Amino acid sequence: MSAEKSKLNFPQNLKDSTESLESMCQKSFLKAMQIARQIFCKKVKKSMLRVKILLKYNDKVESRL
Repeated sequence: MSAEKSKLNFPQNLKDSTESLESMCQKSFLKAMQIARQIFCKKVKKSMLRVKILLKYNDKVESRL
């Protein structure tokens, strides 16, 4: 009797495990995107800082001319 029950429950268990696997993949993908966004934002901020420094330097050089 227990063998019949496990056979009957197998498709539901498979569906549940597939859904939980999809959920895990979605969470992992979202986490990876969040990390990528953080890295990208840091790089953009550094680039913007460099641009500001170069503009300041350029203004000083132009004022001397």
